[in-house]
Amino acid sequence: MMVPLTDLQAQAFAKLADLVIAKVLAYGGKQTGKPKGEVSAVETLTRDGFSEVAEAWDPLIAEMGYGVDLHAVFVHSRPQVSWTRPDGSRGRCELADLLLVVDHKGPGTRKERRAVLIQAKLLKGGEIKLRGKEWTQYELLSEWPAFDFVTPGYAPVARNFLDESVCENAQNSGEYGGIDLKARPPLCVQEMIAPPRTTGGRISLGQLLVGMTRGSDAIGREAHIGGADDWSSTVDELLRVTAALPITIASAVRRGHSHSLGMLVAQASYGQMPSLSAAATRRDGPPSKFAEDDDDPGGPISIVRLTFTNPEHIEGEGA
Repeated sequence: MMVPLTDLQAQAFAKLADLVIAKVLAYGGKQTGKPKGEVSAVETLTRDGFSEVAEAWDPLIAEMGYGVDLHAVFVHSRPQVSWTRPDGSRGRCELADLLLVVDHKGPGTRKERRAVLIQAKLLKGGEIKLRGKEWTQYELLSEWPAFDFVTPGYAPVARNFLDESVCENAQNSGEYGGIDLKARPPLCVQEMIAPPRTTGGRISLGQLLVGMTRGSDAIGREAHIGGADDWSSTVDELLRVTAALPITIASAVRRGHSHSLGMLVAQASYGQMPSLSAAATRRDGPPSKFAEDDDDPGGPISIVRLTFTNPEHIEGEGA
């Protein structure tokens, strides 16, 4: 059990999150303009949507005695991975658009974590419809073959998410995030992989956030901070690689919380950081303009990390 929300509280938190998310997708936020496509929608959600959800949740979670911190980083690149198929051919694609992590610092030194990799897709006719090379990524997310990172900056070892000896529910490692900018209000949903070649189990993004906050076995996947299993260690590594990027945007500290919001790195690649000009990084106004169909070179992954802290928590070792 992570944050002990009642069913009524969970419904209220999810509804509030979905209202906030619909607003930023419809109008943009403090750091981004109205999204026009898949890339700008992910940017708006990462730089503005999750921060506004955290701010909306803050007074509610404070009444329970908890604190909430958010660290959100949008990076316009994604790590590339590859694997060998049973027939000997090689598969290669990006790992995902976004890593979502929810940490719970419980009483004493207890720490819990749930995480999920999210691949964003614009809904077409209200559905996620894949085509062409997009099926290669479906293969990765549905089968989770042992894979290696192709992008420099990650440990050169094979990752096997199917080893459930430490962390169960390998099928919950990744899923699709469906975005409909034409809906009124705009829609953001999550769909689990349902082989063969389908998705299912649709819930809203707000319900996903609440499910991970509560520690639902059906939503996201448990990870161990500093764990040796491939899933946990990969989550740790993805967080470390993205955290190593230069901080380019400062945010006001709100009510004693260390919100680090909206960092933007254009075409970042680990080990060769680009210089960022004022034109490439804005605190207010419209987002930097990225091609919606851009083929990025690979690099760090965008991350959103929510941390809930129990007032009785005593900080110990670990991330």
